[in-house]
Amino acid sequence: MKHQPHPARRRSAAYTLVEVLLVVTILGIVSVSVIPSMLTAGEMGVQAAARVIVADLLYAQNEAIAQQASHKVVFDVANNSYQIQDQNGTPLTVDWLGGSANNYIVDFANDQRFQGVTITAVDFGVTTPNEISYDNLGGPSTGGSITIQFDRQSYRIDVAEFTGRVTVTQI
Repeated sequence: MKHQPHPARRRSAAYTLVEVLLVVTILGIVSVSVIPSMLTAGEMGVQAAARVIVADLLYAQNEAIAQQASHKVVFDVANNSYQIQDQNGTPLTVDWLGGSANNYIVDFANDQRFQGVTITAVDFGVTTPNEISYDNLGGPSTGGSITIQFDRQSYRIDVAEFTGRVTVTQI
């Protein structure tokens, strides 16, 4: 019996796994360095402002539960600011905020992190349209929304009635 050599195999044109992984890795590195530069500082600032408002709404809600007393967030659209107050209407004081009074006041007009960001609208109903309060169980007094804007980019922060769930929508 005579052994026949295999006919020459045809080599097909294809990429190896190593080549594909190398290209994917390079694309990943490029996207990590290019995509953040596509956003302007103002666009990142308005997104950061939305996150700060959400965090502060949740902070007021948690403080109301922890202190077993109502707390509220009062927005001042004219001065582009808001503050967290206790049940007596006194601004909360916290050690981790700078300044002499350490009052829990967020002032978009004078905070370098939020240059150009404005609070354009606040609507929490007829009774107290510019404020939302949380009771000792963390329930909101009402539902409503806050709209912030930088240039043409706007975000609406909604607080659900009854649950207090906070959602952010780009508009």
